[in-house]
Amino acid sequence: MTGKAGSGKSTLMRYLYDDQRTKNYLRNWANPSKLVIASCFFWNPGTPMQRSLTGLLLSLLYELLSQCPEWMRAVFPWRWQSYELGILDPGPYTNTELLDAFRKLVHEAAASSKVCFFIDGLDEFEGDDTARTEIVDLFKEISDSPDVKVCVSSRPWLIFEDSFAHCSKLLLQELTYQDIERYVHSELVKDVRFSKLKEEDASGCSRLVEEIVNKAAGVFLWVYLVVRSLLQGLQNEDGIQDLQRRLRLIPADLEEYFKHMMSTLDPFYLEQAKQLFDVAMTAQEHPLSLLTYSFVLEPDPDFAIKAKVRMYERAEIDDRHQSMERRLNSRCKDLLEVYNADREPLFFSRSVDFLHRTVRDFLQTRAVQDMLNEYTSDSFDANI
Repeated sequence: MTGKAGSGKSTLMRYLYDDQRTKNYLRNWANPSKLVIASCFFWNPGTPMQRSLTGLLLSLLYELLSQCPEWMRAVFPWRWQSYELGILDPGPYTNTELLDAFRKLVHEAAASSKVCFFIDGLDEFEGDDTARTEIVDLFKEISDSPDVKVCVSSRPWLIFEDSFAHCSKLLLQELTYQDIERYVHSELVKDVRFSKLKEEDASGCSRLVEEIVNKAAGVFLWVYLVVRSLLQGLQNEDGIQDLQRRLRLIPADLEEYFKHMMSTLDPFYLEQAKQLFDVAMTAQEHPLSLLTYSFVLEPDPDFAIKAKVRMYERAEIDDRHQSMERRLNSRCKDLLEVYNADREPLFFSRSVDFLHRTVRDFLQTRAVQDMLNEYTSDSFDANI
C-alpha cells in the first residue's frame, strides 16, 4: 500500500487490521490451519525503539510467541537453556539474534499454521537505505511461502517502489477521489453561506469542488486544511470567485502548504510559537494537556515555584482552557490542535498534539528550525 504523506495510509492500515472482516477472510484462507496475525506500526515521532529494526523484530516476535508459546524453546534455544540453568539475565538481544529467531519462528509457524503480517510506515523506519533494504528483503523472503501473507505500507519512495514493483499494490490517491469529493461537498454545504452561493451559481460551486479534489491528489490532510480555509473565507463573505482565488493561492504540496501557514504567523508571536512547538516535540508520543500548555507562556519563568499550592476551581480551568486554545490558534496557526482526551480529572480532559505526524517532520527540517531560532533565545528548555 503506497500513498503520499497525509493520504491516509496509517488510517487504512489500522482499519484493515482491526476490522473483523479482515480476520474472517484470513480465517477462510487459513482453514483448516491455525491463523496467526502480527503487526508493527512504525512511529517516527516516538522513541528510537518504535522506529528501529530491533523494535520491529521484538514486536513481531512478542505477538507471534504470545499466540504460540510452544515455539519459544525452538526459537531461542540457548536463552531457554540459560533460564533453566538459573541465568535470569543472559544479556540484551542483538539484531542478528532477533533476525535468526524471526526466520526460525516463521518457518516453524508455516509448518502448521498460516501467518499474516501488517507492517505500517516502512518510510518511518530510522535508518539508511541499506537498513531499509534489509527489512524489505526480509519480508520478501518470508512472503515467498504460500503460508505467509504480508501487507506493508509506505510513502512512494524509490527503494520501496523498486523492491515491491512486482507485488500487488494499492495506490491510495487513485482510490480516494470519490471519498474526497463527498467529504468536500458535505463539509461545504453545511455552511449556510455556501448553500446560498450554490443556489446563485451551482456550476461555479461544482467547479470549485472539482478543483479541490483534483488538486488534492489523494491527500486527505491537504483537503481538510483547504476546506477549513474556505470555510473561514465564507465567514468573511467570500464569493465564489474569492473562494476560487483562495484555493489557487494554496500550494498543492503539503509541505509547501505548511510553509504557507508558517508565513502567516505574526512575527510578534514567533518566539512563543517556537516554545510551544518545542514542548509538543519533546512530549513525543505522550501529548500534554491543554492546561499544561497554559503554563508554558506564563511571563514569569518562576511562576510554578512562586505559586501557592491549592486546588484550581473548575471556572479557573475552563478560563485557562479557553484562553490557551485561542493562543495556540494565533501562535501556531492550527499546526497544533486541541483534542478532547475523554480523561478525568478535568486537568487532563483536553490535550494538545500536532495536526498530523507530517507537521512534526516539517518542523524538524533545518530551514524551519533556522527560521524559528532567529526569534528565540537559548534560555528556554522544553524539558523543564
